[in-house]
Amino acid sequence: SFEDLLQFYVETERLRATTLRLFDTYGPGDPRPKLLSLLRRIADSGESLEMSPGDQLQDLVYVDDVIDALMLAGEKLRRGEIGAEMEVFAVSSDRPIPLRDLVSAFAAAYGRPLNIRWGGRPYREREVMVPWSQGAPLPGWKPRVPLAEGLRRMLDDRV
Repeated sequence: SFEDLLQFYVETERLRATTLRLFDTYGPGDPRPKLLSLLRRIADSGESLEMSPGDQLQDLVYVDDVIDALMLAGEKLRRGEIGAEMEVFAVSSDRPIPLRDLVSAFAAAYGRPLNIRWGGRPYREREVMVPWSQGAPLPGWKPRVPLAEGLRRMLDDRV
């Protein structure tokens, strides 16, 4: 709905605008109850976790890379390089990985095994197995923080 409203103003008021579609984001101090927070909790507690078979692809972008994309898009808008027509760009790691591999990478970065029971729960009805991948990348932007490094940075805030 907001994109439709924005498109109206781009067309009628000569406003320059663009949309960045963010994939899943992660980084230090993230308070959201997301997968990585759950993995940290079970690593600390030793609890077991029943998960799906784990074949669904995950596309995570480190917060610093998201900030770089936002800053670059703002600069390109200011210089008139984008936004004359409301373009939509994808901010993706460009390297989706299976959930199983993400959990393994997390365990390696955390230095603790995770008690995961793969296949302990079925895939949800209408489970997203492959992330949306139709968006063009923001010109001049590429993610710089690989997953293993991003996980290490995220976990460095542990006490």
